Amino acid sequence: MKGAISSLVLARNGKQILVATHPDGDIPGSSKHPLLSLWSTQGKLIWEQRVKFPIKDVAISAGGDLIVLATHLDELIGMDSRGRRIWTTEGVCKPYVIQEPPRVVCYHDDDAGPRVAFDILDWAGKKVGQFPIQGDVVAFKFSEDQKNLAIALTGGEIVVFGADFQPVWRKKIDGEVIDLAVAGAEGTNRLAPSATPSSTPAFQVAALVRTGPKSEKIAFFGDKGQSMGQVSPTFPVEQLESSTRGDRVFYYGNSTAGQWVGSTSLSVLKEVWKQGESTFSRYSGSINLSSGLVWVGIEHSAEQSGDQSVEQSMTRESRVMVYDEAGKRVWDLGLPKDDAAYIFSHRITMVPNWFVVGTDDAKLSVYQF
Repeated sequence: MKGAISSLVLARNGKQILVATHPDGDIPGSSKHPLLSLWSTQGKLIWEQRVKFPIKDVAISAGGDLIVLATHLDELIGMDSRGRRIWTTEGVCKPYVIQEPPRVVCYHDDDAGPRVAFDILDWAGKKVGQFPIQGDVVAFKFSEDQKNLAIALTGGEIVVFGADFQPVWRKKIDGEVIDLAVAGAEGTNRLAPSATPSSTPAFQVAALVRTGPKSEKIAFFGDKGQSMGQVSPTFPVEQLESSTRGDRVFYYGNSTAGQWVGSTSLSVLKEVWKQGESTFSRYSGSINLSSGLVWVGIEHSAEQSGDQSVEQSMTRESRVMVYDEAGKRVWDLGLPKDDAAYIFSHRITMVPNWFVVGTDDAKLSVYQF
């Protein structure tokens, strides 16, 4: 890339990658201006344009026909597939483009005021709704199929919305919610009374809850907010993700206890596996889920030979580890990057199976599996 990657997103059809970059004097060949570019997953540059405004975040529709930019000038900009601006509106938010119904959800993140959790716009940029709140949003999560949305507010309050963005249930729990995981419509439907007794238990929402300075739990809730049990992870956790079916949850954490990814099943309510490294990473990674696979960024440490100090004898390399749902390592991706470059971001789309990684040395890597 012609500059440091500031944001990237992969269209759900697996055909387009939208990348925003900003100038960086440490990167050879860096542009002197912010750039926005659209790439095919085959590595072909579709278009590239100079932008006059710093880009905060980007979003793209499943088919690539609507692009939405959030800028640091507090604007929300809609563009077509050719990169032409079609509308502009005020917005301090992180955008999400929803396919059905066609909506843009403008999540008021840390940079926005606390009076509104999110705005809803149609694809023409017209505001059609919002959800007012008191306090701050501490977690905001869509299900993979975008049919369910859950938010957490300060004070342990959870609100769940359906596909029409109307509240389905809300609940207040003891402790502070750190993150949420939301099952798709398939998992929600299996909670209906028509489900057979032999069906695998499924939850709608899982919440990572901090109940004390060093105490965390993962609590599971059904389609009406009913409690379905809880489990205590064996390491500090910062990110939570749900399987599409809503039968198991995966979680990631980076602390002095190490970089770990783990999983628990609603049917057993205990941690069933844990993988990672016992060393702390300078930069926290994240996990992405695809069908039957868990993708996690890990900073790998290896000891060098020779009479060097402990600090100098350790090399650190940012890698992507891929595990199956049982915790078995499937791949260890050796990313093409400069020495000591860390993973800036990674995205995945399941149909077809494409995986995109951006590193802080301005390299973009695309995998098909």
